[in-house]
Amino acid sequence: MQVRAEADGAYGVGAWKVGRVRSSPAVAERVREADRFSRAKDFEASLRNLDAALAASPASPPPPSGRTGAPSPPSPGGALPSDPRSCLLLRRAGALLGGGKWEAAKVACEAAIEEAAEGGNGPASPKWHAYLAAAHLGLGEVGLAKARCLEALSLDGSLRSARYWLACCWFKEEDWRRCGEEAGRVLREGPFHWRAWEMRCESRRRMGQWRGVERDCQAALKRREGQEGEAGQGGVVSSIWCARAEALLNLGQAKDAEFSGTEAIFFDPSSLMAHQIRGEARYQLRKYKLAVADFSEYGRLDRIRREVPFASPCYSIWNSNRSRSW
Repeated sequence: MQVRAEADGAYGVGAWKVGRVRSSPAVAERVREADRFSRAKDFEASLRNLDAALAASPASPPPPSGRTGAPSPPSPGGALPSDPRSCLLLRRAGALLGGGKWEAAKVACEAAIEEAAEGGNGPASPKWHAYLAAAHLGLGEVGLAKARCLEALSLDGSLRSARYWLACCWFKEEDWRRCGEEAGRVLREGPFHWRAWEMRCESRRRMGQWRGVERDCQAALKRREGQEGEAGQGGVVSSIWCARAEALLNLGQAKDAEFSGTEAIFFDPSSLMAHQIRGEARYQLRKYKLAVADFSEYGRLDRIRREVPFASPCYSIWNSNRSRSW
């Protein structure tokens, strides 16, 4: 599995919405257009609208002169910027991350953090540190990304996006125990998060904790009911069933593994791993003709995948052509 620091799941379009921006009707219209394009994953158009909104937005007021005393601590709940222009800048950084412009996002986040430090208004919003961590991760700078995640969590321990990116860092370093722990916290502290679930499941798989994988799949199938967006897509549901089938097969429950594999194929007929796992389950159940049919379909889909990469609607760790552990 490759963890990409992209606008994805609960920390994609939704995360870049940092609250309502109170401004003129023209700016508000630009922001609405930017949100619409972000939901459609057209981040270039979103950036154009945000740049236009920033051009029409008045500059942030300077801090009061003669201010004395210690800087004010960050407010709870993510310490959102207090003025509309800062909110727009934070949205713009999110759009840069969504479009994969890691270097530009890094520069924008570093400038915002430095400006907050020099302005005497207290520490920058933890969200800036979380976004900077995502930019570092996109550039392959795992150590710097981890440091920024820890900085964000020291300012706001409830910031899920920082925990998510920290889990990505542990995944990159193949520290499966810590990755599973952080991903589990992300799952417990809010709505179902597909990528966090996937990382936790893969971490447990790497450690051979098949019973834990099966429990995670059961919980995910319950939590994702009624969810909108990526968590409700057929490819995601297929991957959950596929992971459950693999766990059950490793636990010696071939009949249940066959059922789970069938469910995975129902939601995503192009799933490579679902056909392979169901074929192995049917082989163990001595359903040889059906097993041969599954293996033949696996071979056909694999040839298609090699010719047209990412042909499956949800190309994930459970669809990758990787070596099996048994």
